Amino acid sequence: CTIGFPSRGVRTVRSAVDVAVPTSGLEIQPSNATFMEGTVAKVSCVAKGGRPTPNLRWINRTDSPNFTQTHEIELSIDISADYNRQQLVCEEKQAHPLLEGHPIRKRSVLNVLYRPRVHLEIRGGRNLTISCGVDANPPPTHIELTRGNKTLIVAHESETYIEYAKTNVQQSDAGRYQCVAVNSVGRHVNFVWLDYNCSTSGECEIVKHKEVTPSVDPEHGNGTNKDDNDNRDLLYVLIAAGVLGLVGAVFLFIHGVRRKRKRKQTAYKGFAVHGSISEDSALVSIDDRPPMPLPRPKSRFPKFELMRQCLDMDTSCVHGRGAFGKVYKGTLTGINNNPVPLTVAVKTIKEHATEEEIQAFYDEIGIITDIGSHINVLYMHGCCTTHDPTRPLLIMEFMEYGDLLHFLEKCRQVKNGAPCDDPMYRMEDKTT
Repeated sequence: CTIGFPSRGVRTVRSAVDVAVPTSGLEIQPSNATFMEGTVAKVSCVAKGGRPTPNLRWINRTDSPNFTQTHEIELSIDISADYNRQQLVCEEKQAHPLLEGHPIRKRSVLNVLYRPRVHLEIRGGRNLTISCGVDANPPPTHIELTRGNKTLIVAHESETYIEYAKTNVQQSDAGRYQCVAVNSVGRHVNFVWLDYNCSTSGECEIVKHKEVTPSVDPEHGNGTNKDDNDNRDLLYVLIAAGVLGLVGAVFLFIHGVRRKRKRKQTAYKGFAVHGSISEDSALVSIDDRPPMPLPRPKSRFPKFELMRQCLDMDTSCVHGRGAFGKVYKGTLTGINNNPVPLTVAVKTIKEHATEEEIQAFYDEIGIITDIGSHINVLYMHGCCTTHDPTRPLLIMEFMEYGDLLHFLEKCRQVKNGAPCDDPMYRMEDKTT
């Protein structure tokens, strides 16, 4: 506004008009909130328009609980199966006082694709019931319950639960029960060992493999092990026996050294007195004892070392070939006091291997022990390295279907019409 005065000139007054524009809406990107388990999802909430710049936040998220004045806010999520079907809620709050009290919210439901998760439930006794429930997205295409290498029951494609029942159990019903579930994302295996125990009265039943379970002290309410006292006494006995054995070994070693020195001195005295000593008398006085056996080498992996006598390796059955040598099918017995033989795969190293190849084989054992148990890695039962350090053995979980390459080749042959009764080779094409 301009005002002119003849004597005082011109006076101008200006005023700015600020127009508050509400946000027209919110959009969550990507619109298809489908993610794979194990990935990191980047989700954005975008405000359409708005003046002044609106305030945005994610509701029910501890990593971004407060409002941020921006047109776009991003959220990073480490996707796991627990996030499936959870809601992401983005809230917008206007920054201008004239527009307060009219928040906007936008929701999106997460769809997480994850490999099957197998849950085994055992009800033992004189009758046995094993149930296998599977949680997976997408639903499993194959569920199979086996005992050892024998298939007990196979589920149809639309099922997520199978149950196996056996009455009047016998010794043959003990062993390793395994449930395998497969979908387009991956596979999961869960297993349990069952023992066949008979009481003094002659009654026999199937029970889970014996484990140490805590019991509750009724007076103090603390979780205590009822066998603590017995175990403590046994530990004291073992320590005492070990100390006595060590003292005895040191005594025998010192006694042997003194005896050997005394025999050498006797031989030297005889040589000095008579001027000569016969070859026979020298052998009798010094080397009459048999050679001492070589000490058993120490294992590099004492927690995983298995006795070679427990492993029966069938060298006529070559199951595959590894980077260092052949892989044989074998049988492992006497592990964890389990009388039932366990079928295993035995990785060997070729004959006349170089020191570098032997060291690489030991490095592979070390890597597997460091990784530990994982659903994507074959289970390692143990190793045999002390029987012959130059010919170590690696005992792995036996995979009935071999390596992935030959499995896929077999699936292709079955798809092209080759006869096969095993449903594992009937894989569907999920690429379309």
